[in-house]
Amino acid sequence: YAGNTGKTETQGFYVQDAIQMGQDMKLTLGVRQEQWRAFSGTTTNSTPMTVAYPERKEYFTSPKLSLSWVATEDWLLRGSLSRAVRFPTVTELFQGSISGTSIINNDPGLKPEKILSSELAAERDLGGAGNLRISLFQDDVTDYLTRQTDTTVFPTVTNIQNVDKVRVQGVETSMQRRDAFMQGLDLTGSVTFADSEILANTKNPASVGKEMIRIPDWRATLAATWHANDTMDFTLAGRYSGKQFNLLDNSDTNGDVYGGVSRFFVMDAKFNYKFDKRLSMSVGVDNLNNEKYYAAHPYTQRTWIVQVKGNL
Repeated sequence: YAGNTGKTETQGFYVQDAIQMGQDMKLTLGVRQEQWRAFSGTTTNSTPMTVAYPERKEYFTSPKLSLSWVATEDWLLRGSLSRAVRFPTVTELFQGSISGTSIINNDPGLKPEKILSSELAAERDLGGAGNLRISLFQDDVTDYLTRQTDTTVFPTVTNIQNVDKVRVQGVETSMQRRDAFMQGLDLTGSVTFADSEILANTKNPASVGKEMIRIPDWRATLAATWHANDTMDFTLAGRYSGKQFNLLDNSDTNGDVYGGVSRFFVMDAKFNYKFDKRLSMSVGVDNLNNEKYYAAHPYTQRTWIVQVKGNL
């Protein structure tokens, strides 16, 4: 018999207050206080022999600040700054194994992932028919938790590790529009550009200066819903994801194979019909264009979904 056990527990509280500063400006302040504990961690080998890990307890304070200003009747400007933490999970701390010449082991001493987020945003009211939002953002992450291989030791060790410093910055636009072009046609969409970079990684120096994994450079969505009448509507949506990597050294340049991460454009469609106040049905198809793409494993291709819903 061999295995791993362990538990984690998080307790916290959050307080927030909004302060009106004159007629056009509002300051929002908040803070979250957390206590995290990891305990009852053990590893048992096939002998069997069990090793117990000491209990860990950590505290973290996450402040938040946001200042918004109604610049004109149509435009709202907002700046925000916040700090947050993600503590390691039970699996990340305690689960491990051996594969070939590599040790895939647990690390009960993993540091929590900490992030400092900042954003500048501008929002425009489209006359009650929707809104437009443009924002610049930057996330500075220390001790980023991800699976990687420690290339500084032999044999190599593969497990969940801390990447010292990562920065993600970019721009995002989003839009919502009701009755666009014609009565009953609603549009929603967004476009995001993200530039990610690994700034420091002592366990895998070759990754420094590379892009962080699973963060596409471009992402875009667009959905159109036509409300034909009070009983039926049709939705057609498209999703695009650009170049991204699955390896920290960015050596996986072919994303269209098993283990890679693909660029993709996928369309979805859905039809809803209400028979009466109690009974409705919907028919939808995900990946309408039958795109073949991967995120390490292949995603599902064209999939039909039929749903009937009744309220007693």
